[in-house]
Amino acid sequence: METRKVQVLLAGESVADTLSVAEFLHNWGCEARVVTSLAEAQQLVSRHACDLVLSQVRLRDGSAFPLIAYLAGSPVTLFFFQPVHEGCWWLPALRRGHYCWGSPAMRPGEFVRVLGEILREIATEKTEPQPLRAVATGVPESVIVRPRPVPLPTRSSAPRKAQPAPLSPPAAKSA
Repeated sequence: METRKVQVLLAGESVADTLSVAEFLHNWGCEARVVTSLAEAQQLVSRHACDLVLSQVRLRDGSAFPLIAYLAGSPVTLFFFQPVHEGCWWLPALRRGHYCWGSPAMRPGEFVRVLGEILREIATEKTEPQPLRAVATGVPESVIVRPRPVPLPTRSSAPRKAQPAPLSPPAAKSA
């Protein structure tokens, strides 16, 4: 089966924030473009085809969360990353344009496995991605409707056990 280059947009507060991810993606045969602001990300996605967006939560011009509304309904997959101490958390936002915001965050090791599955899936698609055509809806991008999340693959397919309800504090005794 013939594969194609996956088109990736990396967005970080600085170019240095995305260099290691860009190198990783290049080694996997992806073509990556790097931006440092929400405005640049939206502009690039509207001009160039994109399959996958990996964005830091905070960009130079503010929050990257409006990307969820901007990319919703498109065939683009979106993950946010939040640096913490000596690593980062990966936060699923859209899977092929469908909301998955609220799905569990992933540590780097788990994210690499999920990313590999996503890249293989995209690379074997027959159709090339198309630039987004912005549609004027009259709804501000900051208003995000959060329908039910689409589940992403997890480490275990076993059902999760229900957590017991927290106990309420004992009532104070009167003397």
